[in-house]
Amino acid sequence: MSVLVVLLIIAALVGGVIWNKRNAGAAMSGVQFSVPATADVVTGALRNAYCRSGAKSLARSMVSGITVAETGGYAFRIDTKLGDNAEIVVSDNGGGASLVTARTNELYVGSHPSSHFSSGLMAIGAVMTHNIFKLLGITPSAARLKRFQCGVESRVLKELQRAPRA
Repeated sequence: MSVLVVLLIIAALVGGVIWNKRNAGAAMSGVQFSVPATADVVTGALRNAYCRSGAKSLARSMVSGITVAETGGYAFRIDTKLGDNAEIVVSDNGGGASLVTARTNELYVGSHPSSHFSSGLMAIGAVMTHNIFKLLGITPSAARLKRFQCGVESRVLKELQRAPRA
């Protein structure tokens, strides 16, 4: 019975590492979609959805741990509390349409810093966990960034529907 439990634990760990690697790969490759609006309009929709200093954007940033800042032109920088960074770039696709690309540039590898303790046995365990995460290449925010990138299209389309028609 104990052998079965050990095998199940090992299978769960291997499955978790594979799942994390797939999420990291999806986050690094990003998403790309076309929007039937000009780049200026799409940039405004992204600004309204993520960068406005209102209570809704602030609450979304606090809950998700992701902040979005406009970097100028048609580009936005995405940062997480762990130090991951990504970008959203809007480009003209011709014919009044825009191409939006959201991709991750860098993912933090290792255990979450809040689990790092300063002394005692907990510190030894935290260091061992962090080193195992680094050895296996586990990225704690990969799934969060993947979900965020997948939600950009629906968020932009929702903001474009809300925008007043000219």
